[in-house]
Amino acid sequence: MQALAHEGAATPFMAWYAALAAVLSRYSGQQDFGLGAVVANRQIAGTEAMLGFFTNTVVLRTDLAGDPTFRELLARARRTALDAYEHQALPFDVVVQDQGLARQAGENPLFDVTFFEVTPPTMDAASGWSTRLGAVPQGVTTAKNALAVSVQHTAEGTLVEVLYDTTRVSRTAAERLGGHLTTLVTDAAAHPDRRVSQLALLTDEETEKLAAWNVAPPADPAARCIHELIAEQATKAPQAVALEQDGQQLCYGEFEAQANQLAHHLRALGVGPEVRVAVCVERSFAMVVGLVAILKAGGAFVPLDPSSPPDRLSLLLAEAEAPVLLTRADLEGRFEAPGVAVVRLDVDAAQWAAQPSTPPASGVTLEHANYVVFTSGSTGKPKPVVNEHRGLAARVAFQRRHIPVHPGDRILFSAAVAFDGAIVDWMLSLCNGATCVLPSNAYDAVEGIAECLEHRAITFSFIPPPCCGCSVAPRRPSATSPSPATAPRLPWSRSGPRVARSSTPTAPPSAASSRLRPGSIRRGPSGSPSVGPSMACASTCSTLPSDPSPSACPVRSTSPASDWREVARIGPP
Repeated sequence: MQALAHEGAATPFMAWYAALAAVLSRYSGQQDFGLGAVVANRQIAGTEAMLGFFTNTVVLRTDLAGDPTFRELLARARRTALDAYEHQALPFDVVVQDQGLARQAGENPLFDVTFFEVTPPTMDAASGWSTRLGAVPQGVTTAKNALAVSVQHTAEGTLVEVLYDTTRVSRTAAERLGGHLTTLVTDAAAHPDRRVSQLALLTDEETEKLAAWNVAPPADPAARCIHELIAEQATKAPQAVALEQDGQQLCYGEFEAQANQLAHHLRALGVGPEVRVAVCVERSFAMVVGLVAILKAGGAFVPLDPSSPPDRLSLLLAEAEAPVLLTRADLEGRFEAPGVAVVRLDVDAAQWAAQPSTPPASGVTLEHANYVVFTSGSTGKPKPVVNEHRGLAARVAFQRRHIPVHPGDRILFSAAVAFDGAIVDWMLSLCNGATCVLPSNAYDAVEGIAECLEHRAITFSFIPPPCCGCSVAPRRPSATSPSPATAPRLPWSRSGPRVARSSTPTAPPSAASSRLRPGSIRRGPSGSPSVGPSMACASTCSTLPSDPSPSACPVRSTSPASDWREVARIGPP
């Protein structure tokens, strides 16, 4: 680094300052930020030998616009440092006042990271260097900034010391910074004409770990798209009940025929692989048929919540870039959809009634997109997330191994229609020959769960933890309760439903799987995170005291760098 600095008519301080700025820019993605630097402030003749505290703090405004090479960044760092040195006598408090910034205890209004050189370099300094971490140095009890990085040149080499505020920076983060600074400086010294974005940053250990994560498992030759698995169930048992809602039922054979007919109609509208189709329908047979029909046509469905405001629906439809919209006649007016072909599932059904009841040839593969969901938009505009067929195929394979579902099971469709968790409800049912029970559209997400579990003979359900209190709370059978031989399997009975509690990772963890009974619910030893269709979520279940402790098992990777996630195995009921 000293040699590189000498080539650019810079000091070693400037070279190390450029390196630290490069690391912080890579961390934050920012190209314009300030670093604090402590200067001696002894530029006036005669002050060099005087005793006293003359130091001042200057702000080094760092510019990394345009992704410069490290040599170019060093030249920018040199200009910035020289400009700062010319004004080092200006008190830092005056600078803050001039900017009109309010000062708060424990925070610096202009920077969070300081960088300074402890001693000037000596000509006999060795070429080696190392990093040292410390929450507080000897004699210091508080940290003035989130991070303070100092460079000290000795005869043995260069020592880089990282001091950090333990309330804002963890030791792990500080250690990571030291390792990344080591890697980047080494690469920059060897390849100064590389751009900052191309300089090595990860340590050897991190590189090896990332490479291990990116070793995708061998493709499963038996893996198939979920609409093909549903068609297989329809062939096996065409008279079995696929969907049920408010006393109405739709068998697998009829479900398959309706989905195929609609799929042919969608193909005629231009739907095929990588074509997105928006779906805005409340829970109904037509909604599930429409979703599967889109997959059969080769497209990717985009579920939209019909209860959303019209402006949001129009925004999401435009962001999805979907040329086709499946909805109902009474919902069509909620959209501003110029140029979008609208298919009304309730009044336009005659248009595809004469289509073949066999699957169309779509050419879709596991690598094609199968659905798109939107983020909540809490940080700005909602963003679409595209998912592939192979992801859901891997999800089905995993759940078949660890959450066995059988043709006799009845699974509650409890999630909101536009939430990606809703896909698990009907997918888990139809891919395994079970019955998907759809609550009425007046169904309450909390209070309605207990009613559905009790009166609709539900055997399996994914529900959020806040709903578990009302859904599994013990109740005493009344005098009018049905006899044990005819009563549905209630949540508190020994042979009751399996309730998978699904939530975000911040929810309190429970343990593995069970059938519930009074007094048997307990907090397990660990959480059991389950990778959701398009996001990581925690899926946990209540366990009986006699159940074995959950054992960790990896989820098969469907994309690079995801195999490290582990879930708690769901134990036997």
